[in-house]
Amino acid sequence: MNYKYEDYINLGIYPDIANGELQFSKGNIDFIIEKYLKILTEFYVYKQRTLAIENEYDNQFMMIKADVDYYKSQYRRCFDELKELKSLDRRYDRFEKINAGLRQECKRYKQELLKLRIETNKKTADLKSGQQKI
Repeated sequence: MNYKYEDYINLGIYPDIANGELQFSKGNIDFIIEKYLKILTEFYVYKQRTLAIENEYDNQFMMIKADVDYYKSQYRRCFDELKELKSLDRRYDRFEKINAGLRQECKRYKQELLKLRIETNKKTADLKSGQQKI
């Protein structure tokens, strides 16, 4: 790579120019190494911090996903229970209609039974009174 003198100056490195070429002194090389190590350390710290943040976000995501899965299962359970309750409600309504019809029939049979008892009591009374006349 062909770096220009300005590129080095922008980095804070001031190489010597001899015979039209850039020459680096020991001070320049030490400065470059220090700057490299500093940047490498900063990068490592940044990378560790970024990984920690990513792990935290991953953990939060997994917790939220677990919550979502839990609420989905609760929704399905409640939905199924509601469906079952609606079915039971329809069955209850059918049984109530049947029971209403049966109650009406029972009431009619009771009235007929009462009429038959009254007639039977009259006939029994007539027979008893008829036997007493003889």
